[in-house]
Parts: sequence; C-alpha cells; structure tokens
Amino acid sequence: MAFLWNEKYYTGIDVIDKQYIAFLDLVNKMHDHYSNDADTIIGEDEKLHINGDILKLREYALNHFFAEEKYMISNKYSKFFDHKNEHDTFIKKVFELEGKLFKDTNFDPRELIEFIVEWLKNHIIRIDRQFGEYAKRRNSGLEPT
Repeated sequence: MAFLWNEKYYTGIDVIDKQYIAFLDLVNKMHDHYSNDADTIIGEDEKLHINGDILKLREYALNHFFAEEKYMISNKYSKFFDHKNEHDTFIKKVFELEGKLFKDTNFDPRELIEFIVEWLKNHIIRIDRQFGEYAKRRNSGLEPT
C-alpha cells in the first residue's frame, strides 16, 4: 500500500475527504499492481494498461479539483488562485509522466505513483487543511484567517 489515510490528512470538509479516500484507493491499487514489476521491461500491452490507469487517475483528480475549486469559490477563499495553481501543476506533471511512458523504454510506473503519493501528502497537509480551517471558520460565522 502506497498511502495509508489517517486523521492527520482530514481537511474537515467531508466531501473533499471522501473524494481523497476514493482517489487513494485507485493509487494504492496501482501501487500494489506495479510494485512487483521492479525490473520488468514494459511492453506495448502493459503501456496501454498503465495509460488506462493514468487516465482514470487524471479523470478522478480533475473531477476532485473541480469540486474543490468550486467549493473554494463559494467560500470566497482568498488563496484560491494559489491553490488552483497547485492543482494545475499536478496535472501538468501527470501529463509529463504519461508522455514519458511512451517515449522512455525504461519507464517505471512506480515513479508516477511515488510522485502522486508525495504530492498528495504534501498538498493535503500544507494546502488543503489550511482551506479546511478557513471554510470551517467561515461557515461557523467566525472571521476566517
């Protein structure tokens, strides 16, 4: 398992947390599938399978980011554009790694999984939890910080 969800990752926004848990299920399934193929040369069939997994991950991420960004806008989040930039950077990197899959004969899907896991851990703790606190304060009638 690549990423074990626990209380330190909760943002306090149920819909966002549930989406992350489902997203991590996809990432963990990929991790379990590809972690055993350490030094295996990836053929065209496997590349197509990996690409299918990447498409699922990217689709889920885009849908999650859209929902999260919509929630930020509805809460008048002052750091919206910085947060959105983080999302855009993530998607750009996933595209780069997807391109590498078809250009590099030594592509290792674990590189993609490692990037996603580390990005998510950092993003949730550093960025999403900050927004969660903002939304919690704003929705309870307190002045957001």
